[in-house]
Amino acid sequence: MQGVVGRRGPWVSSLIAAARRLGEGTLQVTDFRTQAIEGEIPQEDIFGEFDVKDGKIVLGSYRPNSLHFIYSAAGFFQLGAELEDCLVEVLAAIPDPDDPDNGLELGGSKNLSN
Repeated sequence: MQGVVGRRGPWVSSLIAAARRLGEGTLQVTDFRTQAIEGEIPQEDIFGEFDVKDGKIVLGSYRPNSLHFIYSAAGFFQLGAELEDCLVEVLAAIPDPDDPDNGLELGGSKNLSN
């Protein structure tokens, strides 16, 4: 999941808009499950962060938050529609290990980085 956020996040419209508004600094990618309306967001509800320069997300700058919980008292993580679609796309591309036509050899693997 963190890899999807880091690789696909710079092209997500809501993050692009947030980077424009921020201009310079650090853009936190917040879990949509958070119940924080204003103020500080709990660490377990922050996926990670990107650097922003001149209103644009700096490619390759994503830093995952090791304190983010997939599941917390507020429930399971929620990526938001665009990042969720990216995650589903990446997961759907993983070959079925029980499918003999998946191109995987016994003990082998495919490169599935997205």
